[in-house]
Amino acid sequence: RYVSTMNYLNSKAGVLFDKTVFETFKDIIEAERKGLGEKTIMRLPVTKLKPGMVIIEDVVTNYGLPLCYSGETLTEELINSLLNTAKWREIPPKILVMT
Repeated sequence: RYVSTMNYLNSKAGVLFDKTVFETFKDIIEAERKGLGEKTIMRLPVTKLKPGMVIIEDVVTNYGLPLCYSGETLTEELINSLLNTAKWREIPPKILVMT
């Protein structure tokens, strides 16, 4: 997705927005990706979560109750809480995490 998104934005640079906007955006994104090192960001099913993974976006129930916040590191206890909540379909089936 990243490559196709960047290719699309590049094709619209100079058409929908100034080329320097795209170049600046690209530089920022690439710097952040390098800062992550070997880490990967992906959306995983709750059943595939492992301790040590980092939550990338807040996880809230259908009623707006926060279960965990962006930047929080997953523990066994937190994973069990997410599994129990997911069993009742109260949270999205997949969670955005950094591995």
